[in-house]
Amino acid sequence: MATSSTLTKTYVGDPKEARLEFPLDRVVISETRINSIKSGIFEIIAPAGFEFSNVTDAKLLFEGGLEGNTTDTSYPRFKDLSDGEDRSVVQFKVNIDTPSSESIGHMYITGLKIVADEDAPWGDINLRIRNVGSAEVVTNETFLGGKRSDWTIEFTTKGDIPTLVNGRYISATNSGNAEDDYHLAAEVIFREKAVAAWFADRKVEFVLPEQVKVRKMEITEAK
Repeated sequence: MATSSTLTKTYVGDPKEARLEFPLDRVVISETRINSIKSGIFEIIAPAGFEFSNVTDAKLLFEGGLEGNTTDTSYPRFKDLSDGEDRSVVQFKVNIDTPSSESIGHMYITGLKIVADEDAPWGDINLRIRNVGSAEVVTNETFLGGKRSDWTIEFTTKGDIPTLVNGRYISATNSGNAEDDYHLAAEVIFREKAVAAWFADRKVEFVLPEQVKVRKMEITEAK
């Protein structure tokens, strides 16, 4: 069902970037005006290649000028199918006790987590929220749930790139002047592009152009 006007705005407070698991720490559903959230059922839908890991830890809470309850213990739940359940769809039932009156209210969901199949697409994970049935609880829309990235390392340089002078040789046994203006290169930074990308025993090769040699190297910081 399409909503007749913009009732709510939905977003994830801190979308995670990872490879396989994406906790939705706080899904916020904010009213766009006072008394716009009503009682009813809505659902959140994951895209193809992704599903929700469970609903037992999920909680729907209220704050601001809005008071409600989730006393119906059959929700939240996965969407029922004739042959089981659709784990890519989580449904919530909202019972509004006190509508917002002096300030806009908010609903928020904690405890949800998305998991990706091995062949799930890379990039942004766009979730959908929509009403179920005739009640207009939320605005039907798409929002960012996270970003799927490969286990890769990002390589950057810090500061200005110096011009080095060809021919100022340093012997393999004497690197005492390796930090002068003729030899000192820019600081380079290796950084994970996703959590746990640089897992134990994973090796990264730093390859220099032909005829360029490293005579001295210092690891200044690791965190």
